[in-house]
Amino acid sequence: MPTAVTRRRFMVHTLGVIGGTMVSGPLLPLLAEAAKRKQVLRVAVERDFESLRPDMSAGYTNFMLKRLIYTTALLWGTQQRPDGTLTYDLNTIEPLLLSAYKVSDDRQLIEFTLRPNAKFANGDPLHAPALKDAYAWLFANGGSGGNQLKVNGVPNAEHIEVVDDVTLRLHLDRPVAWGLYGNALLGTSIVHAKEIMKHATADDPYGLKWLETKTVESGPFVIETWQKGSMMSLVPHPHALQPSRLERIILQVVPDASTRRIVLERGDVDFAVQIATKDIPGLRKVSGVKVTSYPSSRGWWFGMTWRKAPFNNIHFRRAMAWAMPYETLLQVVTQGLAERLRSCVPNNISGYVEELWPYETNLEKARQEFGASAGARGLHGDRARLCWRPLRRRSDGPDQGESGQTWHHAHHPENADRPEKDAHDQQTG
Repeated sequence: MPTAVTRRRFMVHTLGVIGGTMVSGPLLPLLAEAAKRKQVLRVAVERDFESLRPDMSAGYTNFMLKRLIYTTALLWGTQQRPDGTLTYDLNTIEPLLLSAYKVSDDRQLIEFTLRPNAKFANGDPLHAPALKDAYAWLFANGGSGGNQLKVNGVPNAEHIEVVDDVTLRLHLDRPVAWGLYGNALLGTSIVHAKEIMKHATADDPYGLKWLETKTVESGPFVIETWQKGSMMSLVPHPHALQPSRLERIILQVVPDASTRRIVLERGDVDFAVQIATKDIPGLRKVSGVKVTSYPSSRGWWFGMTWRKAPFNNIHFRRAMAWAMPYETLLQVVTQGLAERLRSCVPNNISGYVEELWPYETNLEKARQEFGASAGARGLHGDRARLCWRPLRRRSDGPDQGESGQTWHHAHHPENADRPEKDAHDQQTG
């Protein structure tokens, strides 16, 4: 059976795949505490939700919601860290919609066995035909979900075979090492495709407009009320395979990061997302607040186009790489709460190799490369000057001037009869 949703698993399922730094009060013995009484989790979020479309990327608060209202066929397992916190174990798989799965020896056939009594929130069966419909809809709408399935080795819906109501086969067009694991990603979330298509129009052939504000949930929670720009209330899925130990989750929109910290410390919320990095050191000093760190799998980088001058000159790009004040950025911008990456692959993911990255902060080498690029651009290298100044990225969402690779989450200790107060800041993912 799928594991029940508790406070701890809320943190892991909605946030933990990213990893990070948790700023928290002493964590309740959450599983035991949740078994004693019903709980309401109050969460301060930094922005409202643009759409309920699961394959639309719109920030990690949005991802948090999608994990709550949609299921995937499977999910990574969890592992407990020495400090008691949970994080995903990328080497194990935990079936969600599935009761079993098989992968052929040549890695080109994956067979899913679905739980026979799975249902959408409206009571419709969530069986193998519905799963194929969901994947076919992801392919058809041209979004990232269909692209993820292609990366997983499934080129189109014709490669998905419904054997019977509980058996579905994915016929991969090539051996893919992550062909199974890729079905745990949010892009492959399971939607009620037939219901969505009831709202399709000539101008909106895949019902995307309807899906901005309406949906039929497949995950552990359903949307009870949604006051745009203000709050969203979630209650347990009425047909959940495993009843939730949380009776309600209230997502309160609090756009200002400082205000989110205040309402957390005051006890008005139990959990808050996107706490500003600059506030993390201060939260460490708040009585009863505990800070716990764990790795993220998201990185930030400074990308340079190859098509426009001066970036189309390799020496100029090298000069930028040598001149970058890496350690200063980590210490000043991220308050020392990030790690430097030397690969496009995160350093906690298989495939990370740092030996191939040659650059450190070296202004002499930067001057040499800048000088080599100057002739091609008609400049005088001896008059060129490299200037760096920390910049804060402008964002319509939360304050994300931070850079690096850390996840922050915080909660305040429990009052006599209230759940713990939590806060979270995703600095880079």
